[in-house]
Amino acid sequence: YLGSINGIEKSIINNENIVMDINQIGFIMPIKDVFYITGVGVIATGIVSTGELRTGEFVEIIKTNGDTLYSKVNKLRYFDKIITHIQSGDVVAIELRGIVKSQLSPGDIIIKREREFGDFSMKVEGVFDIVNKGIVVIGQVSTGLIKIGDYVKISMPSETSVECKISGIEINYTHAEFAYAEQYVALILSGVKFSQIHKGDVIQTI
Repeated sequence: YLGSINGIEKSIINNENIVMDINQIGFIMPIKDVFYITGVGVIATGIVSTGELRTGEFVEIIKTNGDTLYSKVNKLRYFDKIITHIQSGDVVAIELRGIVKSQLSPGDIIIKREREFGDFSMKVEGVFDIVNKGIVVIGQVSTGLIKIGDYVKISMPSETSVECKISGIEINYTHAEFAYAEQYVALILSGVKFSQIHKGDVIQTI
């Protein structure tokens, strides 16, 4: 159930805690059920309410209490077939990355906004030069989402910013493909020197 989308700028979907700007959303699917399959991962099933979604895209998961999670679409399944995209009306199963089964519940809503996630920002709480890894910075993500391969700039007080690339991400000492707001992360950087980064610097997407 989508509530009303006919020209109403904001709509409540399924739960009074979930308020969205319909004009900014390109895909919506309420979750009907959640599974974990060994060797596959977390799978959410449901019927696509509106829009299209493709393999490899990033999505937001709006919890019934209004909290937000982020995930990456690993695979899309239409009955027994693996497909590359889904659209309105499809009954599908979505394999999700970067999330665990206990974080999802029936009634949560998977969405993809027409506009990408907000700009990434993180204040550096520590910087290290680690053998076999290189330059590693740690901190809590303030806003947005960051992915391996993204280019960022490191802003230093009263100095020119330095640009570099995210070559790795770790969360709780475990490899991750992406990180988002409020997570504590370690970012592995390439194209920058240890002496160019300091505690208190701010890392932002370019």
